[in-house]
Amino acid sequence: MLGGYRNVWSKNDLGGDVALENADPADLVDRTDIQRMHRFYFSFDIDWTKLPVKRHWAKGLMKVLNIIKIPAPALEFNDNHHGSKVAWHWLKF
Repeated sequence: MLGGYRNVWSKNDLGGDVALENADPADLVDRTDIQRMHRFYFSFDIDWTKLPVKRHWAKGLMKVLNIIKIPAPALEFNDNHHGSKVAWHWLKF
């Protein structure tokens, strides 16, 4: 999300054009109970079209497989209020 700094918004102004100080207090949604954090995932991504195949139907199959993303192991880096954390996921979609 770009430009989001707080978990408070107005139901009537989802574009963020009106300042929250000028909004009706009954229309404010306050979700400061949700913690904001950055998450970065590092994982493998296989380009199936780069595999050498000779059959025409196999080349078409490789193009289709390139569209479908297969879950792979991933390494997650995130930051929260308790410090940075590194986590391993066997299958991450």
